[in-house]
Order: sequence, then C-alpha cells, then structure tokens
Amino acid sequence: MQADPKIGDDLFFFPDYRGVEGFRGDGPIWFVGLKRSGRSFPDSGDTLLYETLSELGLTNAHLTHLSKERGLVPAQGLTHSEARRMRPYFRQELTLCEPAVIIGFDQDVHQALKYLAATDDVDIRFLNQSGWLDGRNPDELRAEIASIIEEYDALY
Repeated sequence: MQADPKIGDDLFFFPDYRGVEGFRGDGPIWFVGLKRSGRSFPDSGDTLLYETLSELGLTNAHLTHLSKERGLVPAQGLTHSEARRMRPYFRQELTLCEPAVIIGFDQDVHQALKYLAATDDVDIRFLNQSGWLDGRNPDELRAEIASIIEEYDALY
C-alpha cells in the first residue's frame, strides 16, 4: 500500500514502537481510530496503547486510522467528502490484511466503518472509555482490551 499525494501532504501511519509493529502489523486484530490529530508521536495515549498491546502479546496487531490525513476530527466525525476519499485506501487495507476483529478507538468509528468497510465478515468492537487517549485509565484500557481478546479467542 502506498500513499497517494491526492489524499494530503501530512499523512500518518502508526510506526513500529516498543516492539509493536503498528501499521505494518499483519495480525487478525486491528485497532482503528478515525484520524490522527496534529499531536506529535508518541504522546501519552500512544505510549499507553503500545505498552498495553505489548503486555497482552498483541505486537502484530494492525494499528490504523480510517483517514490517513492528520488534523482535527469535527464533532460529527469524518466529513462525508473525507470518508469518500479514504474509502478506497481503507478497503485496500482490509483486502491486504483480512482482519478477523476490528477494535475501534471510540463509538464514532462504528458509523464510519459502516460506510468505509461495508462488510459483515469482520467482527467490530469498540473501546468504551476514551480517557486512555491522554494516558489516563491504563487499568481500564488493559482490562477492556483483554476482555475483547478473551471473547475473540473463545470464538476462534
């Protein structure tokens, strides 16, 4: 998968960090956000996420955003035009990696995934609390991811 200059100049792909493969991860479990803010990497939320994934043995989890462009996400989520521009890239990502479960960073991912993914072949879950994004609630984040993974392991 290659970046396309038509989608923007300031693109973000989760890097390898703390033993977690980030965007290059090819495991069946994905973690998906809407869009990367303008914050620099790694921030406290990134550090917590990567540490948690490493601790839980999810170093090959695929980390991605629905939009690869950096910037603020409006209150309504991704704009329709941005979602339309990003759809072919996200669908290509799905085809290449074939996830079994997608864990969204928040509820807004659900609406966008319905449009972008349009597939029933992937189990879509969500992290219920968002305090981890700024490094808060590490125990709740670990427990919630562990619970989703246990349920996934029990099914497969």
